[in-house]
Amino acid sequence: MEILSKAFGEYGTNCYIIKGTSGDLVIDPGENAAPWVFENTNKILAVLNTHGHFDHTYDDKILQNSGIKIYIHEKDEFFCTKDPFEKLNDVFSPDFLLSGNEILTFGNFNVKFAHFAGHTPGCSMIFVNNGKINKNAETLDEMFSPVDTKIFSGDVIFRGSVGRSDFPFSNQEDMKISLQNILKIKQNFEIYPGHGAPTNLENERKVIEYFLKYF
Repeated sequence: MEILSKAFGEYGTNCYIIKGTSGDLVIDPGENAAPWVFENTNKILAVLNTHGHFDHTYDDKILQNSGIKIYIHEKDEFFCTKDPFEKLNDVFSPDFLLSGNEILTFGNFNVKFAHFAGHTPGCSMIFVNNGKINKNAETLDEMFSPVDTKIFSGDVIFRGSVGRSDFPFSNQEDMKISLQNILKIKQNFEIYPGHGAPTNLENERKVIEYFLKYF
C-alpha cells in the first residue's frame, strides 16, 4: 500500500493519498490540498474525512465540485453544512454519512470508519485494508490484519499524544471511553495521524495510559 502525505494549512494538517490498483483514496484534504491531490492522482475513488474540523475538510468542496464523493461520520455532518467556526470558504453537504458500522469497498480497498468520539462527536479512525477481511468479526482485531491494514487516526491519537477534548463540541468523557477502547485493540497497526509523523499502536499504548490518568 503506497501512501503519499503532505501537511497543509496553519495547523499542519496531514492530507493522505492512498494508491490502489484501481484508483486512489484521499483522506482529510485541508487548506490548499486540492492542487497537490490533483497533481498526484488522476483517479480518486473517494474522499474520506476522519472528522469534521475545518482544517481537515477545507478543500472537500473543491474535490466534490470535480465529481468526487465525500464520506464522513454522520455526527460530524454539521461541521460541513453549518460551519460553526466560520472557517470554510463555503459550506457543503457530504455525499455519504456513516454510522461507523459499515464496511465500504472502493476498488481493491476495504474501509471502516471506526467511531472514537471525544475530539468531535463523529471523530473516527479510518481502517484502510487492501487484502482480505472478516466482515462478520465482532472486533477490529478479528476483522483486520495489520499486515495489509493501516489506520488513519485523524485527531484521536498522534505520535506521543492524544486528541484534545476541550474544544467546542468536544467531550472529555467520550474521549476517555474512546482511548480505553483503543487499548483493547491488541494487534500492532501502523498509524497515520492527522498531524505529525506516523507511529504504531504499540508505541502509543503507554502514551494513552498516561493521558487516561488525567481524565
